[in-house]
Amino acid sequence: MKRINFRKNNKLRRKVISTIAIVIICVLPALSSSLIYGKIGQEYKVQEAIKGLYMEGKKLSMGINNIFSDIDKEIGIVCQGNDINNLEKDSLERMLGYI
Repeated sequence: MKRINFRKNNKLRRKVISTIAIVIICVLPALSSSLIYGKIGQEYKVQEAIKGLYMEGKKLSMGINNIFSDIDKEIGIVCQGNDINNLEKDSLERMLGYI
């Protein structure tokens, strides 16, 4: 096996140095940025998923609140109707009692 002497072989030294420079200048920043953006993208996806779950929960709670408010309105109307009926009965009984 022949040993290569970089000091004497300028062409080989230039090729090796230019290859290392290309790797350092072009490939490493692209790899690091893709890794960084990949992590940021994953965090963004997780944040979007959490936001989506929060919005769905908010819609669900609003729907439940609307159902309960509708029930409260219906119960309130029924109670008011019963109160009015009771008042009318009381007033009729009073009127009949006076007659």
